[in-house]
Amino acid sequence: MNKMRNKFIYAVKFTNVLKYMTALVELSKMTKAPDVAGNFPEPILPKSYNPLIVKSAKKVLSLTYNLFVMFLLIGIPILMLIFSEINYYDNPVNSGRTLLVDDQENWYELSNSTYYLTENTTLLYGDIVTFNYFGEIDEVIYSDTHCELDTTDEYGYVESGDCWTTYYTYYTFEFFNQTLETNSLPKFYFCHKTLCEIKFSVINTNGVPLVSIIQANEVNS
Repeated sequence: MNKMRNKFIYAVKFTNVLKYMTALVELSKMTKAPDVAGNFPEPILPKSYNPLIVKSAKKVLSLTYNLFVMFLLIGIPILMLIFSEINYYDNPVNSGRTLLVDDQENWYELSNSTYYLTENTTLLYGDIVTFNYFGEIDEVIYSDTHCELDTTDEYGYVESGDCWTTYYTYYTFEFFNQTLETNSLPKFYFCHKTLCEIKFSVINTNGVPLVSIIQANEVNS
């Protein structure tokens, strides 16, 4: 009797286990995870999205980047070469001198509000000189001719470019034993054969010194 009872209990337990396992299988089917390897839905893009514009923008950015790289590789060395060939010592340096030359050709340089005798009697770029002048004012005419480049027509004939000549006048006067030139005639034209105190600045020392008249006053003798 006890054996039959035990068999019945085991059968009930086994049946319960089968039911439990069956329930687990059904639950696993209901909660099955989605297939992550499947295809995702297409993204939702804004209405303003235009693939052609995007591609064009990418091309522009790529071109800009390439040009920038080319400039770094080619442009910078060329600029360095150009600037390295500039001789800055060719540019005139302002002397900063203020000079007074008396009638005996003694040169005095201003320093700390006082004029001191100087032995450097060569005109330098930037000099400001005051002296008394009596003599003639003459004129000298210079000219520059410029021509356009020759051109070739569709038949191979070469046509010469036009040329033109520009004339300009400078005025000369004597600074002791040296001739000076200037284009500042309106400021001292009245000094022709008249004693004047002239103040000028030196603006070019190549060839005949070129000066700019700062001030001219007639001196009453």
